[in-house]
Amino acid sequence: MYDPQTAALIRQTPELPGLDSENLPDALSRAYAEIASARVMLRGDAPTLEKLIDTINFAKRLARTN
Repeated sequence: MYDPQTAALIRQTPELPGLDSENLPDALSRAYAEIASARVMLRGDAPTLEKLIDTINFAKRLARTN
């Protein structure tokens, strides 16, 4: 989803336990899709609580480092 320059910049994110900086551009793309999906699910059928909590926690961790 990101051009090479942007992906390289994203990979420079500060270290965080359990976060793979090399694959962070892909993780951010996945996070965007999951957050968008969660928003849609909240408007319609309720997502599983576990899935929603996982998505929120992942988004919080990324927000704190970036």
